[in-house]
Amino acid sequence: MHWLLEHHRDLIDAELGPQRGRAGPDQGGGRYLANGVQASEKVYESFRLEVTNPGGHSSLPRKDNAIYRLAAALGRLAAFDFPVQLSEVTRAYFDRMASIAPGADADDMKAVLRTPPDAAALARLSDSRTTTRLMRTTCVATRGWRAGTRTTRFPRWRARP
Repeated sequence: MHWLLEHHRDLIDAELGPQRGRAGPDQGGGRYLANGVQASEKVYESFRLEVTNPGGHSSLPRKDNAIYRLAAALGRLAAFDFPVQLSEVTRAYFDRMASIAPGADADDMKAVLRTPPDAAALARLSDSRTTTRLMRTTCVATRGWRAGTRTTRFPRWRARP
């Protein structure tokens, strides 16, 4: 590659270039169905959760302490099923892939393009690492905790990730 860059740049100048080691969906037996091109990017949004209550000492525990309330909120977030959002790029991907994907996968891709999308097809495509990332946000993570003033103290005012 270095030699081409130095001596024959004109042979490799291109608007697009395949990335080695990044193949598309596997058709089985190491045969690839397609090699995708990234045409859009997800964005993220950060949130800070803050829970307050009167606090207390660990020798007199409260059932409604801020840590447990925050944990319950995070549990509800973990159980939340983010809605499917098909962008123009995702719709085009499913439309084109449906013409070359094998059997049931092709049928599911066509079914999610209907209005409204077929719920069973959405569920099946959501089980696939390849297609679920195209349809919804699935990355929810907490970065850390700050709570209380000592290990024996429940937070008086707030607990936040």
